[in-house]
Amino acid sequence: MFESLKRKHFSFDDYRVKDKIYFILKFENERSYIELRDSKGKKVDTDAVIATNEYDNSILQKINEIKEKDEFNINWDDEIENKSERLYLDNNSFLVDYLLKSESFINENKMKIELAEEEINLELIIEKVEEKFKAKINFNNNLDYKIISQTHLYSNGKIYLIKNIGDNYQQLKEFEVEIKDGYLNKFLSIFYSYFTNIKCQVEGFSIKKINSISLKPVIVFEKIDVDKYLHLKIGLNLDNYDFEFFKEFNIKKVVDINEKSKDIYIREVDYNKSVQAFDDLFKMLKKSKDKSEFFIDNDYIIMSNNFAKEFLQKKLHYLINHFELYGSEKLNEYKIKISKPKLTFGLSSSIDYFEGDMEINIEDETFSVVNFLKMYNKDKYIKLTDNSNVIIEKKFVDKLNRIFDEKKGEFNVSFYDLPVIEEMIETQQLKTVFSKEIEVYEGFNEIEKVDLNLKEVDAELRNYQEYGTKWLKYLYENRLGGCLADDMGLGKTLQAIALIKNIYTDKKKIVIVVPTSLIYNWENELKKFTPDLEYAIYYGNNRDFKVFEENKIFITTYGVLRNDIGRIKDIEFDTAILDESQNIKNINSQISKAVLLIKAENRFALSGTPIENHLGELFSLFRFLNPKMFGTVNNFNKKYIVPIQKEGNEDVSKELKKKIYPFILRRKKRDVLKELPEKVEQTLYVDMNTKQKKLYNERRIFFKEVLDKQIEREGVKKSQFFIFQALNELRRITSNPESFSENRITSSKRDLLMENLQDIVSNGRKALVFTNFLNVIEKIEEDLTKEGIKYLVITGATKKRQEIVNLFQNEEEYKVLIMTLKTGGVGLNLTAADSVFIFDPWWNVSAEQQAIDRAHRIGQDKTVFSYKIITKDSIEEKIELLQKKKRELIENIIEEDTMMSKSISESDLEYILGE
Repeated sequence: MFESLKRKHFSFDDYRVKDKIYFILKFENERSYIELRDSKGKKVDTDAVIATNEYDNSILQKINEIKEKDEFNINWDDEIENKSERLYLDNNSFLVDYLLKSESFINENKMKIELAEEEINLELIIEKVEEKFKAKINFNNNLDYKIISQTHLYSNGKIYLIKNIGDNYQQLKEFEVEIKDGYLNKFLSIFYSYFTNIKCQVEGFSIKKINSISLKPVIVFEKIDVDKYLHLKIGLNLDNYDFEFFKEFNIKKVVDINEKSKDIYIREVDYNKSVQAFDDLFKMLKKSKDKSEFFIDNDYIIMSNNFAKEFLQKKLHYLINHFELYGSEKLNEYKIKISKPKLTFGLSSSIDYFEGDMEINIEDETFSVVNFLKMYNKDKYIKLTDNSNVIIEKKFVDKLNRIFDEKKGEFNVSFYDLPVIEEMIETQQLKTVFSKEIEVYEGFNEIEKVDLNLKEVDAELRNYQEYGTKWLKYLYENRLGGCLADDMGLGKTLQAIALIKNIYTDKKKIVIVVPTSLIYNWENELKKFTPDLEYAIYYGNNRDFKVFEENKIFITTYGVLRNDIGRIKDIEFDTAILDESQNIKNINSQISKAVLLIKAENRFALSGTPIENHLGELFSLFRFLNPKMFGTVNNFNKKYIVPIQKEGNEDVSKELKKKIYPFILRRKKRDVLKELPEKVEQTLYVDMNTKQKKLYNERRIFFKEVLDKQIEREGVKKSQFFIFQALNELRRITSNPESFSENRITSSKRDLLMENLQDIVSNGRKALVFTNFLNVIEKIEEDLTKEGIKYLVITGATKKRQEIVNLFQNEEEYKVLIMTLKTGGVGLNLTAADSVFIFDPWWNVSAEQQAIDRAHRIGQDKTVFSYKIITKDSIEEKIELLQKKKRELIENIIEEDTMMSKSISESDLEYILGE
């Protein structure tokens, strides 16, 4: 009966009140929550009401699900009455996206809350007010805001999407404070460690990110108590930070502030070495047979008297080399001392080497070097006449071994070693024996006082260029060689010309050696800046050797020098200047050998990339600049390459950096050209098409099988040539599969490149395209011709490069310039372009940066966009990741990311060719 009127299914919702539901956004102590009210403004329970529209009902359902889940969670810290009933958005930020689509999402003033169109960035602004730093959080010049979640911000009736600022967003307001004196570095370290994606500005300072830093593990010998128990405290430390700081805060980034240069440096904190040191300490303790003799409570260690004596006797030499030790004077009770020995000399000295006798002084007792080393190598400590044992830091012994040849029983100390060994020498002897040498080194701190005549140079030198010229002249006056290693585009040629003008007399001969592509660039610069200087170019098939008799300034090329060194080596020059000195990076090349035969009193090098691949290139450079600095190549390998590259010895790396620091001057564009437009670097990833991927994987598997057998048979070192061939073919397949398939397979990169070039050209802009393969240039030419885009090309075979550069710079019709990376990487000014494409990236990041700097240099008035095109799931992507791992080596030496080892290890190969 009445079948048509019966319910299809039963629900208690049929009896609930249907009403307009409002979701009201409220705040309590900076936390946001949602309150539900009906059309009359009364609070409602989600279980007792149904909204009048389906979308709001779906939100109610979500809220009920959250409540059900929360019933299983007990909050023991709940102090606010009815707190558990509140729906806090920080715990349920996903709900914000649903609420924003509802017409019923309002604030307490009954204004509908909407999603702002733009995504905004938060900023921490630190200003100086009456000599005090004050911090405030800002967005879009608006200070009235509330943080809802990691990704949402509320202000004036709108919700803004923000980049995820991290889990500590509720504490962000705490950073709107006056910063205590001397606390800015700690304030910023905490800020950068606890928040992400928030920009920071500090009035009067530039902020820079640099390489990571390891914290120093610390042991504090606190006391020996009345029961003779030794109390130790362990922790972490860093210069300019106190011992407790890293205990109180979970620091992931630290900040160094250079008040002189007004730079703030941000560094990632690397805890690995510190953790390893503590793990080793605990392992050494736990190896003890009697565990009752010591007690560990997190960061506190207590040792019995007998245990402490034995442990310190055996292990203190390890602790002193892996920890910073404080309170070591308390160990006198155990007849143990920690002392810094000092070297005492009976030396005569010259600018090259020191010769004579040397002894070691410890606690007013004197030891011969031979006896000292014998005692240390046997016991790891030195016994004094009062029977106390002196623990010596291994760093001191390592330095001693580097300057003392035990087999010959003599020292090998040069003028250039003084910055490294000065802390090993007694202060009085340092001042007396080395007074002249110290004066030279101290002079580097007063470069600004060097006398310089710039009136006859037809250019207005920038401050950093004037300083660079003074630095070169100071080296010249002291007969020292140096490398001006400024970024590309900072005017190294101009600084060198200004030096030439300052030192030139009609009695001095000066030779300038350059790559072929830069001969006429140097000629143009000399004419432009010093039109009264006479010079000669020694180059070409019909070159005449008589120019060396008739002139004083000569420009020649590395190739000509190599071929004619038999005659040039007999000429006595006052000064030799190598431009793009990375041309002598291979110590065994004919060019390097020819350069060494140049007779010159003064030697200088110019290079934006003084080291491209490995530390051996640094040796090759300084073998020319200051031949006595490093001695033989075997000596350099033993002292530096093996400890740094194979053993990862940071102390030796710092020592090498300290040694070369006065003789390499490097400035980066971001530091000295504040007016230079921004450079935006981006990686564009592209997938291989099906046919390309099939070909790539077939060859990858083939090469892996072949190389596995080759390496097993010959070893990885003897297989480098085969490895290079294999990697190069895979690399070409990612960028130029056409050459392997008779054009049946096309490169996915070409389509991506053309899309971008069409967009650039349609907007009236110009672009540079760099590739390593001539076949690729031909294909890009075909694509550009098809699209009707006018272009120019420069390769190694191009003769009149400057004419092509002039066309591109001055003629509007030419929109694209295609170049091989090697040809276009140096000497060319191409500021007409504001977009740069690296079509097929490879190991040498520095070469890519040089290419980009053809456009991003003095004279550029537009933001430069650089794009590196990388094929996904290919050798290119894996090499890019390997680059990041290996880049730190040279950053630690000259603070420049140019280190990419071409010598591939077996593990690297497994990673590259594996799945």
